[in-house]
Amino acid sequence: MSEKLPNLSLVGRRGAVYLGPGFDQAPHSEQLARTLDAERVAILGHCYEEAKTLLVEHRVRLEALTTRLLETEELDRATVAALLGDRPDRTPAPR
Repeated sequence: MSEKLPNLSLVGRRGAVYLGPGFDQAPHSEQLARTLDAERVAILGHCYEEAKTLLVEHRVRLEALTTRLLETEELDRATVAALLGDRPDRTPAPR
């Protein structure tokens, strides 16, 4: 979902889905195709930057986890919790 393309369906039905031929893409303009491509790139870029930020932000904890895994090869839930701390709130950040 995107602000530029909020509620858009580009799927045309082509028969049975279960073990059948599946869905076809509904016809759309070249301009819409370019907009879709630009939105995909923007969304992927945003997700990449967010993931990179999280990895940098939690690098010390992740390195501790890596070190312990290299030492013991397996970790139980309690050890992971002790190394990484409490689980973060999974509420997505507003865009």
